[in-house]
Amino acid sequence: MVSFYHDVFKYLSQSTDKPNIIWGSTAHPFGTLAAYKLSKKFQVPFLYEIRDLWPLSIIEIGKVSRHHPFILYLDYLDKLFAFKSNLIITTAPLMKKYYIERWNLPESKFLWITNGTNLSMETEDEANQGLLAKKKKGTPFRVVYTGALGQANGLIDILQVISAHKKELRNFEFHFWGEGTSQKSLLRYIKEKGLACFIHAPVSKEKVSLVLQSADAFLFYLRPSVLYKYGISLNKLADYHAAGKPIIAVGECAQNPVIESGAGLIASSVRDLPQVLLKFEQLSVEEKIAMGEKGQQYAQKHYNWQFLTEKLYTQLKYTS
Repeated sequence: MVSFYHDVFKYLSQSTDKPNIIWGSTAHPFGTLAAYKLSKKFQVPFLYEIRDLWPLSIIEIGKVSRHHPFILYLDYLDKLFAFKSNLIITTAPLMKKYYIERWNLPESKFLWITNGTNLSMETEDEANQGLLAKKKKGTPFRVVYTGALGQANGLIDILQVISAHKKELRNFEFHFWGEGTSQKSLLRYIKEKGLACFIHAPVSKEKVSLVLQSADAFLFYLRPSVLYKYGISLNKLADYHAAGKPIIAVGECAQNPVIESGAGLIASSVRDLPQVLLKFEQLSVEEKIAMGEKGQQYAQKHYNWQFLTEKLYTQLKYTS
């Protein structure tokens, strides 16, 4: 991260073209630090985009002490960027509360821009070419998850619940598309327990819609965390809504998009997942279609790139 900061600053500081605005995003704070210093060098507005709450995310997920010197330094950078920026862009809807409560920043300094997605989805016939075999009548319901298979994603929690309720969930199969540090241990657990669960290699962004159209329902899971009291902005949720199939949402967060859209069913904890899946099984075809349509309507309103671009452009015109 530090070498990235040095390389970016050294390379871009030599540019003879003066930018209009410099945008620093928290993929990690040192990239944002380079953006901030470049904005000072070129004397242009600095935009601070907060995708993750550094260092709170590390404290919560990594279980690092908030008094660790590195954590204190990250907190210093976060405060510096927040105060020195001309505009703060957040991807989660309530992140601004974190900064307003801590440092009494004005609400007018914030703009919420969620993650968007491609609203053009492939047809089901196209989806079944080369991904999963075409679904036949009477076969198990396909529940699809897309994304990382890391420890923070908590998929072992999902597998353990599926294993404990294997008999009740015999009419379901679960497909996980992705990779990550927990992939091998998840595969090992699936094999040991004989679960109807399958892990597939990740696909390119262009082919995600093909994966999604092969599903009967989508799955996403949030392990309990204080981070989610500020809301969420998951790429997979934008994709799920746009794909027009019911969403099985496990876990709690503020302003849950699945609750707002009416596009699925909610399990407040992973223990409730079997009950929610059995409820999904009893839904009529018409009810499932209605959920999918609500999801697409929500995506059109909230995840449309054109809408998000216009929202951002309108704000940038007044940023100086």
